[in-house]
Amino acid sequence: MRKARNSKLALLLVLTMLATLFVAIPTASAAASSYTAVTKIKKFDASGLTSTNYEVNATNPCIVQIKVDPGVADTPSSANVEVLDSKGKQLDILSFVYKSSTNLSHLKINGRALSGGDPITFGPGTKKFKIEFKAAANDEVTLNFYVTFDGRNAADGDVKLNFFGTSGQLDAGSVVFAQAVGGQATLAVVGDPATVGEDSDGTVTIRVTPSVAGAFAAGDYIKIKLPAGFEWSKHTDATVYNPDRANVTVGVDGRLATITATDAQNTIFDVVLDVSVADTATAKKGDVVATVEGSGITVSPSELTVAKYADYAVNITVASVKELLAGKVQDQKTDKITLKEKVAGSILPGRNLTIELPDWVKIVNNHDYDFKSPSRGYPKLNADKNKITLRYDNASTAGSEREIYFKLELSIEANKSGDIKAVISGAGVPEQTVVIAKAVAPVSVSAGEGTVKIGVKDQAVGDVVITEGKAGALAQDKILQVDLPDGVTFAATPSVAVTSGDLEIKDTSVKLVNDNNTLQMTIKSESLKASTIKVSGIKLNVDRTVPEGTIVAKVLGEAVVDNYIDLYRKDDTKYDLSFDTSSVVKFPIATVGTPAPGVTKGSAVFTLGSASYTLNGQTVSMPVAPYVKNGRTYLPLRFCGNAIGISDANIWWDSATKTATLKKDNTVVQVKLGSQALYVNGVQVTTMDVAPEVKDGYTMLPIRPVLEALGAKVTFDAATQAVSIEYKE
Repeated sequence: MRKARNSKLALLLVLTMLATLFVAIPTASAAASSYTAVTKIKKFDASGLTSTNYEVNATNPCIVQIKVDPGVADTPSSANVEVLDSKGKQLDILSFVYKSSTNLSHLKINGRALSGGDPITFGPGTKKFKIEFKAAANDEVTLNFYVTFDGRNAADGDVKLNFFGTSGQLDAGSVVFAQAVGGQATLAVVGDPATVGEDSDGTVTIRVTPSVAGAFAAGDYIKIKLPAGFEWSKHTDATVYNPDRANVTVGVDGRLATITATDAQNTIFDVVLDVSVADTATAKKGDVVATVEGSGITVSPSELTVAKYADYAVNITVASVKELLAGKVQDQKTDKITLKEKVAGSILPGRNLTIELPDWVKIVNNHDYDFKSPSRGYPKLNADKNKITLRYDNASTAGSEREIYFKLELSIEANKSGDIKAVISGAGVPEQTVVIAKAVAPVSVSAGEGTVKIGVKDQAVGDVVITEGKAGALAQDKILQVDLPDGVTFAATPSVAVTSGDLEIKDTSVKLVNDNNTLQMTIKSESLKASTIKVSGIKLNVDRTVPEGTIVAKVLGEAVVDNYIDLYRKDDTKYDLSFDTSSVVKFPIATVGTPAPGVTKGSAVFTLGSASYTLNGQTVSMPVAPYVKNGRTYLPLRFCGNAIGISDANIWWDSATKTATLKKDNTVVQVKLGSQALYVNGVQVTTMDVAPEVKDGYTMLPIRPVLEALGAKVTFDAATQAVSIEYKE
């Protein structure tokens, strides 16, 4: 059995080898033929053709190319050619015109050899012709030519040359080489639509673009109708702008403007019209959309926004919201600020338009100031502290919206950050607010902190990391300081190093001053890349006068704050541009965990969801139970203070300013509804991660940041949902 199977395999192998010997050698792959319009497609208006002028594609013709790649020498190829309109109807062919060719041995049209570039004309009613040629060599073949035809009966749309009944190396196919566009025109507003007010006209330029020469024929007209409440009037300077104005007339009658062709209009032209409010009770604010229709010519679009009906107001825009450093008295400049009337006459003459900034910002100067005032009057722009006043002596007139632009150089209070908002009001303009820049702190601080005891020296705490808010925030050749509160000093000079960026510090400048209460260093070279300074190996001496709670340090010095008012004399120009704030940021550097000897402690325990709590072992009821929101526990204002021994007499609520105040010993803490700022003795010491709010008619405070600012210690037991508070009595 195995022997028989081997014999069959051997026979199969022999047969396979023999078959291979007789397989035909493959020829070159078949050529690919293509049909392409190599010049601009011819557009024409079939309705405009006459019995004596009906030939299409004779002037500025669209040339078509036939390509065969690769051509095979002496292989005859042929195709029948017809002209079809967009509905597939055959159009009469008038002529074939040879332009050029490559690698062509002969060319015949309807069996007639073509010599030179003479056209071959066809008799009336010719619907197709035959083209024949051969390749001269095995290489690419091209033939460039154009065909003229009778376009009088063509339907609107694409006109094609169709190749069919092909042979040899030509494939069936087609190419668009003309387009019947009919009597059409496109309307568009040039530039922006007009802006109109109740007593202020606006000017609009409407461009009319005929699809083909002569599409807008004598007697044809275009009507543009405004919505109710508006009307047209002719522009005083001119109504039509085009090379041959005599071909078009423009008439207006209330809401209707009519553009009429007095002769065949062969070019694009512009019509300039004025739009006004005829009836304020009917006219609607916003886009003024006119309807468009044609007679004898098709127009698009059917609706056109020609104007905007706006209230008297001023638009204020800012090119970009730049980040400006707080604490600097110069070189902090906004991007371009632009004020523009929405409607001419928005800014009342002889009245001040005021641009007011927050009270923690002062205006050093205005730069790059300029204006566009097409109609009478020059603006007067004056800066005073945190306000700018603008005044025109004359009113602007229709179509002459005033525009003013400038940049502001600002001095920003050292401890402020966030959006700088400008409020614009006055001179008959509705009030509005816009963000013109963003204040950023020169540095931010993170600290490892640590718990220390009073009356103990050389107590190690965590590292302090100072990070620039942006490159160059720390000024060259200026002093940077880390200042401790009274009763706390540095036990030794910590290590100072730049851990990222390209800032440099003078090595010899790092030292302790002010009886070791302040760490000082000098910036040797400003950064080009925002840098980080690490202060490590910090050891503190804490005397017995320091209260239990957080030890707050601060960063100051002319390297970060040069608009501190104490740096200047009263007659110095920078004095009025400065603030009574010396430090840029405050941060917790350690926590005192033990009270001073002889001080007794009080305690309170609250449970989430329970309206009663224990105060020094006694049960007290509340009208609202504590709750957690955004990770913070909230308590009612009065019970928040009572829980750390503050009497009702030292707890205040100011409904006018929505400010809650709690006073314990010599410490006054204030917070406001909706604000995350926390003030101690009138100075903002931190920004809380949540804000006070109202619930069930009671002012609710976030317990931890408020009570810790008053020296209390707050802990939370997740298992029992209990909040424990310890404080000194």
